Amino acid sequence: MSALLRISALWRGRWPSLTLGAAVALVSALVAVALMATAGNRVAAAVGAAGLAMAGGVMLRLLGAGRVVLRYLERLFTHDATFRALGDLRVWFFRGLAARAAGGLGFRRAGDMLARLVNDIEALDALYLRIFIPLLGALALLPLLVVVIGRRSLVLAAIEAALFLSAAL
Repeated sequence: MSALLRISALWRGRWPSLTLGAAVALVSALVAVALMATAGNRVAAAVGAAGLAMAGGVMLRLLGAGRVVLRYLERLFTHDATFRALGDLRVWFFRGLAARAAGGLGFRRAGDMLARLVNDIEALDALYLRIFIPLLGALALLPLLVVVIGRRSLVLAAIEAALFLSAAL
Protein backbone atom coordinates (compact mmCIF):
# COMPACT_ATOMS: atom_id res chain seq x y z
CA MET A 1 0.00 0.00 0.00
CA SER A 2 2.86 2.36 0.72
CA ALA A 3 4.09 1.91 -2.85
CA LEU A 4 0.72 3.08 -4.21
CA LEU A 5 0.80 6.09 -1.91
CA ARG A 6 4.30 6.95 -3.10
CA ILE A 7 3.21 6.66 -6.74
CA SER A 8 0.13 8.80 -6.14
CA ALA A 9 2.36 11.41 -4.49
CA LEU A 10 4.58 11.41 -7.58
CA TRP A 11 1.54 11.78 -9.84
CA ARG A 12 0.05 14.62 -7.78
CA GLY A 13 1.57 17.15 -10.15
CA ARG A 14 -0.30 15.58 -13.05
CA TRP A 15 -3.72 15.65 -11.38
CA PRO A 16 -5.30 18.12 -13.87
CA SER A 17 -4.58 15.90 -16.88
CA LEU A 18 -5.42 12.70 -14.97
CA THR A 19 -8.71 14.24 -13.83
CA LEU A 20 -9.53 15.47 -17.34
CA GLY A 21 -8.97 11.98 -18.72
CA ALA A 22 -11.20 10.48 -16.03
CA ALA A 23 -13.93 13.06 -16.70
CA VAL A 24 -13.93 12.40 -20.44
CA ALA A 25 -14.05 8.64 -19.76
CA LEU A 26 -17.05 9.15 -17.48
CA VAL A 27 -18.92 11.26 -20.04
CA SER A 28 -18.11 8.64 -22.68
CA ALA A 29 -19.60 5.92 -20.48
CA LEU A 30 -22.73 8.03 -19.89
CA VAL A 31 -23.15 8.54 -23.64
CA ALA A 32 -22.79 4.78 -24.14
CA VAL A 33 -25.59 4.14 -21.63
CA ALA A 34 -27.77 6.78 -23.32
CA LEU A 35 -27.05 5.18 -26.69
CA MET A 36 -28.16 1.76 -25.46
CA ALA A 37 -31.28 3.23 -23.84
CA THR A 38 -32.20 5.10 -27.00
CA ALA A 39 -31.68 2.00 -29.13
CA GLY A 40 -33.92 0.00 -26.79
CA ASN A 41 -36.60 2.69 -26.86
CA ARG A 42 -36.43 2.84 -30.65
CA VAL A 43 -36.96 -0.90 -30.95
CA ALA A 44 -39.88 -0.68 -28.53
CA ALA A 45 -41.32 2.30 -30.43
CA ALA A 46 -40.95 0.53 -33.77
CA VAL A 47 -43.18 -2.22 -32.46
CA GLY A 48 -45.80 0.26 -31.21
CA ALA A 49 -45.84 3.54 -33.15
CA ALA A 50 -43.86 4.59 -36.20
CA GLY A 51 -43.61 8.29 -35.25
CA LEU A 52 -41.50 7.65 -32.17
CA ALA A 53 -39.14 5.43 -34.13
CA MET A 54 -38.17 8.34 -36.41
CA ALA A 55 -37.24 10.61 -33.49
CA GLY A 56 -35.22 7.79 -31.96
CA GLY A 57 -33.27 7.45 -35.20
CA VAL A 58 -32.00 11.02 -34.94
CA MET A 59 -30.96 10.47 -31.32
CA LEU A 60 -29.19 7.25 -32.27
CA ARG A 61 -27.15 9.03 -34.91
CA LEU A 62 -26.21 11.87 -32.56
CA LEU A 63 -25.35 9.59 -29.66
CA GLY A 64 -23.43 7.20 -31.93
CA ALA A 65 -21.31 10.03 -33.32
CA GLY A 66 -20.83 11.45 -29.83
CA ARG A 67 -19.73 8.05 -28.55
CA VAL A 68 -17.06 7.76 -31.25
CA VAL A 69 -15.71 11.26 -30.61
CA LEU A 70 -15.74 10.83 -26.84
CA ARG A 71 -13.98 7.45 -26.99
CA TYR A 72 -11.27 9.03 -29.13
CA LEU A 73 -10.89 11.94 -26.71
CA GLU A 74 -10.91 9.55 -23.75
CA ARG A 75 -8.05 7.54 -25.23
CA LEU A 76 -6.18 10.69 -26.19
CA PHE A 77 -6.42 12.33 -22.76
CA THR A 78 -5.98 9.24 -20.59
CA HIS A 79 -2.99 7.93 -22.52
CA ASP A 80 -1.37 11.36 -22.63
CA ALA A 81 -1.83 11.74 -18.87
CA THR A 82 -0.50 8.23 -18.27
CA PHE A 83 2.60 8.73 -20.40
CA ARG A 84 3.39 12.04 -18.71
CA ALA A 85 2.88 10.57 -15.23
CA LEU A 86 5.05 7.57 -16.11
CA GLY A 87 7.70 9.97 -17.42
CA ASP A 88 7.73 11.67 -14.03
CA LEU A 89 8.06 8.26 -12.39
CA ARG A 90 11.02 7.34 -14.62
CA VAL A 91 12.78 10.61 -13.78
CA TRP A 92 12.23 9.97 -10.06
CA PHE A 93 13.54 6.43 -10.39
CA PHE A 94 16.64 7.40 -12.39
CA ARG A 95 17.49 10.15 -9.91
CA GLY A 96 17.35 7.62 -7.08
CA LEU A 97 19.33 5.11 -9.12
CA ALA A 98 21.98 7.69 -10.01
CA ALA A 99 22.42 8.59 -6.36
CA ARG A 100 22.96 4.93 -5.48
CA ALA A 101 25.02 4.11 -8.56
CA ALA A 102 27.87 6.30 -7.39
CA GLY A 103 28.82 3.51 -5.02
CA GLY A 104 28.14 0.84 -7.64
CA LEU A 105 25.13 -1.36 -8.20
CA GLY A 106 26.35 -4.04 -5.85
CA PHE A 107 25.74 -7.55 -7.13
CA ARG A 108 23.19 -6.44 -9.72
CA ARG A 109 24.08 -6.07 -13.34
CA ALA A 110 22.94 -3.02 -15.29
CA GLY A 111 20.80 -5.17 -17.61
CA ASP A 112 18.94 -6.68 -14.67
CA MET A 113 18.17 -3.23 -13.28
CA LEU A 114 16.95 -2.02 -16.68
CA ALA A 115 14.72 -5.07 -17.14
CA ARG A 116 13.24 -4.59 -13.68
CA LEU A 117 12.64 -0.91 -14.36
CA VAL A 118 10.90 -1.60 -17.68
CA ASN A 119 8.69 -4.32 -16.18
CA ASP A 120 7.72 -2.21 -13.18
CA ILE A 121 6.87 0.84 -15.30
CA GLU A 122 4.80 -1.29 -17.71
CA ALA A 123 2.86 -2.68 -14.75
CA LEU A 124 2.14 0.86 -13.56
CA ASP A 125 0.84 1.72 -17.02
CA ALA A 126 -2.17 -0.47 -16.23
CA LEU A 127 -2.80 1.21 -12.87
CA TYR A 128 -4.52 4.28 -14.30
CA LEU A 129 -5.83 2.99 -17.63
CA ARG A 130 -7.03 -0.47 -16.66
CA ILE A 131 -7.82 -0.15 -12.96
CA PHE A 132 -8.61 3.43 -11.95
CA ILE A 133 -10.61 4.59 -15.00
CA PRO A 134 -12.92 1.52 -15.21
CA LEU A 135 -13.41 1.53 -11.44
CA LEU A 136 -14.35 5.21 -11.47
CA GLY A 137 -16.81 4.63 -14.31
CA ALA A 138 -18.41 1.69 -12.55
CA LEU A 139 -18.74 3.56 -9.26
CA ALA A 140 -20.31 6.55 -11.00
CA LEU A 141 -22.70 4.58 -13.23
CA LEU A 142 -24.01 2.05 -10.70
CA PRO A 143 -26.11 4.49 -8.64
CA LEU A 144 -27.38 6.19 -11.80
CA LEU A 145 -28.43 2.90 -13.38
CA VAL A 146 -30.09 1.67 -10.20
CA VAL A 147 -32.13 4.89 -9.95
CA VAL A 148 -33.16 4.88 -13.61
CA ILE A 149 -34.05 1.19 -13.64
CA GLY A 150 -35.67 1.48 -10.21
CA ARG A 151 -38.14 4.04 -11.56
CA ARG A 152 -39.51 1.30 -13.80
CA SER A 153 -39.03 -1.78 -11.63
CA LEU A 154 -37.49 -2.15 -8.19
CA VAL A 155 -36.95 -5.87 -8.77
CA LEU A 156 -34.93 -5.23 -11.94
CA ALA A 157 -32.94 -2.52 -10.16
CA ALA A 158 -32.09 -4.91 -7.33
CA ILE A 159 -31.09 -7.63 -9.82
CA GLU A 160 -28.93 -5.16 -11.76
CA ALA A 161 -27.22 -3.95 -8.59
CA ALA A 162 -26.63 -7.52 -7.41
CA LEU A 163 -25.13 -8.53 -10.76
CA PHE A 164 -22.97 -5.42 -10.84
CA LEU A 165 -21.66 -5.98 -7.32
CA SER A 166 -21.10 -9.71 -7.85
CA ALA A 167 -19.04 -8.92 -10.94
CA ALA A 168 -16.91 -6.61 -8.80
CA LEU A 169 -16.04 -9.41 -6.43
